[in-house]
Amino acid sequence: MIYKNLEKLAVKKEDENWRFRSFLKFYDGMTDKELDSLVFKIAEEVGFAVDCTKCGRCCEKLKPMCSEEDQQRLATELSIAIEQLREQYLEYDKSDDEPGWRIKNSPCPFLQDKKCTVYEHRPDNCRQYPYLHKPDFCYRTWGMIERTFTCPIVFQVMEKLKEKLNFH
Repeated sequence: MIYKNLEKLAVKKEDENWRFRSFLKFYDGMTDKELDSLVFKIAEEVGFAVDCTKCGRCCEKLKPMCSEEDQQRLATELSIAIEQLREQYLEYDKSDDEPGWRIKNSPCPFLQDKKCTVYEHRPDNCRQYPYLHKPDFCYRTWGMIERTFTCPIVFQVMEKLKEKLNFH
């Protein structure tokens, strides 16, 4: 698998991926809904072949947001108060696009041996990552290109999608 070389591969493909993004914006070979369906199908196939517990790159690199519900689940699992959870593990991010509480350190403090120690109680952002099963893929390609550096599933989905759409 491409876990160790992912960033180098993503750098090599970055210009091509930006051209592919432009290609998708003007692609009229299928509807947005059909494109989403194709992405979902490819993501499912690729996802079965990737063992996230051998990768852990998302947990090593990203700092997910934690909703109030996420914080409650984590605090309950850790047998601590939400205030203690915030003090120990979270930081308030005031950014304009998505203000709120996020994991403050990377790698994630709940990552051990490439596995999540709070898996059943992990934040929703972690549960949904890498967001390949959300609709409107065509309008989310900017984020997908960024994720090719972190997630081998996204990297491979992009490559297979280029093949399926005969992108050259």
